[in-house]
This record gives sequence, C-alpha cells and structure tokens, in this order.
Amino acid sequence: MPTVPVEQLSWSSRHDSDGRVKKPWAAWALAALLALAALLALAAAQGQKAVLQPSGMGKSPDGALRCRKVPAASLMPALVFRDYCAATSTSGDPSTAPAMDEWLPCSQLARLQQDGNIVVTSANHGYRDFAVNLWRQSQRVGRTNVLLVADDCKTYRFLIEAVGADHVAKPLFPPANAVSKSAMFDTEEFLQVTMNRPFYVKAVLAAGYNVLWQDVDSVPLADVFDFLPQEANAVDVVVTGDGSVPTAMPSLDNNVAVCSCFIYLTAGRPGGRWLLDRWLHHLESECCRDQPAFNHALMDALDEGIYGSNNFTHVVLPTRLFPNGYVFERYAATARWCHANWLSGRADKMAHLKRHGLWDAADVEVVD
Repeated sequence: MPTVPVEQLSWSSRHDSDGRVKKPWAAWALAALLALAALLALAAAQGQKAVLQPSGMGKSPDGALRCRKVPAASLMPALVFRDYCAATSTSGDPSTAPAMDEWLPCSQLARLQQDGNIVVTSANHGYRDFAVNLWRQSQRVGRTNVLLVADDCKTYRFLIEAVGADHVAKPLFPPANAVSKSAMFDTEEFLQVTMNRPFYVKAVLAAGYNVLWQDVDSVPLADVFDFLPQEANAVDVVVTGDGSVPTAMPSLDNNVAVCSCFIYLTAGRPGGRWLLDRWLHHLESECCRDQPAFNHALMDALDEGIYGSNNFTHVVLPTRLFPNGYVFERYAATARWCHANWLSGRADKMAHLKRHGLWDAADVEVVD
C-alpha cells in the first residue's frame, strides 16, 4: 500500500476539495452538536434507570413490558448449548443429547434427589461463600438434595472440595464468557449470571425431577418442602411475592411482582416446561431482566390457558412465611425462609444474613 506523505495529510486536514481553507467554526459547531447529543442521551439513560425499582419490574405508559436491555451475547452460552444439544439428539429433544448428560449426568441427579425433588441454585466465584452457606443451612433443615451450578471453573473446583462432587454441576460457559466476580444488581455481569437460570432449571425438570430454584443469597429456616402442596403434581408452579405489596398474581407493576428467586416446578405436569420455554422466549426476544421476563411468561400461561381453559395453576406462598427482603423485618418472627434481596452487593447481603444468625461460611475467604 503506498504511503501518503505527512505533508499531504496535514494540508488536506486544513483545506477542502477545492483548495479553500476550511472554516474552523464549522468543526466547532459540529463538535458542540455531538457533545449536546451525547449529554441528552446520557440524561435519558439515567432517567430510565431511575424509574426502575429494585424488584426489576415496570410498566411503560402504554402498558408494555419495560426493563433494562441486555446485549444478546449475554444469553448466547446457554442458548448455543441448548441448540447444540437439540441438533445432536436423535429425538431433537435437548434433554436427551449426550452433551446434556455429560454436563449434568442422570446418575448424579438420581443420587442427589430426595422424594423426587432437587433444589437448584447457581454461584460464581464472587458468591461461592453464599453457595456454601446455602448448602450448609439446607443440610441443617434436613435437605441434602441441593445442586450448586458453578458459573466458572474456579468455583467448580472450589465447590467440589467444599461440598462434594454430587452437589456440583460443571460450568456451562467457556472461560472467556464466564463472570467470576460478584456482580452488583442491574449490571451487565449480574444480568448475564441470572439470565441463565431457566436453562438450569429446565435441564433438571426434563430429567424427571421436581425442581425448586432458590437464589444463592437465600436461606431456609425450616424444610420449605413442608409448605409446598403435598399432593403429587397438584400445581404447575409455586412462587413467592416480591415488592412492597406481595400478591398472588403476576404483574408488571413495580409493587406487585412475583419473584424469580423461589420457583417450584413439578415434573408431572407439562405446565412447568411450557412456562420455562416462555421464560426463555422472553429473555431471548426482549433481552431483559430475568424477573420481568418470568412475570411475563407467567401471565402468558394464565392468559393463554395452556391446558385449554385456564387450568394452569400457580400458588404464591404466604408472605408471613416467605417474605422478601423488603418486608422481612416485619415477618421475621414467622418467616420460614429468608432472602437477602432488595440489598445491593455482597457486603449488605451478608450483613443481613449475619444479623439474623443465618451465616455459616465464615471459613470461606472471598477476595473479589
């Protein structure tokens, strides 16, 4: 490639195509307009952030789902793996693919399950102490069926040593895509970690087990299965409320959201798998937070009547027994489950659990 003389570059930067000297004010005006546009865009973005509440829900003036947009690449690892499993399965069902059994062996799930139930959560390296705390607290109330999905290789190696191989699932993500630090609420790293939970849950559900998803910053104060419907396959999904006014109905309103932090799905009814497919659909097509997408999927299930005529059943557990972090102090005396949500960052979450005597991972050192 021929080299352009420096003198020519210098000259062309000061003259237009007809050889006339360029007017500097034009460049200044353009720069000023670009700066103003950038400031307006920043103000608009911050304004949009300001209206989003910690519950992650919101309604735009026209009633449409509103949530922070996330780059689609954040979803790619789980979706690519799902599509690969579907392509390599003889039946086209991702759950029967060899790669799926290699990632999450059926023999491991069989050893782990209790009465056909498996508790699932996930953690990266920045929250590995929370994973150990949840596992130990679950053991204390008689639950040995906890599966910890490691979001990165360091966490996988650590958890194998801390809780045993049967309780740990391998990272689904290649190292380059894994988020290993503790992510603050609403950051891209936080969203990348939380948006893959429906895939984890569906993998266990497809293997034929009932699944209870619990966020890693939660703690059972009693055996929560005692408070779930006891009749086999009685309901499609059991959830808890979120926000300042927990409700039995899903919503896009800030104060009446159903939380995606505690989800129990029964394998014997098709509604759970359908709900997870809708959840993944909203995440994939709208690239939003997992909780608004989950509420949207739940409304789809109730509106469309998956069984033909409004036979999709969901139960929201009573707030006095399963309070969210916003109202926990009010119900601390009756609570059977504690979730350190509505708190941003691992330090505040840990302090909340310690204050209520629910921290048992002091021996796990985390340097984020």
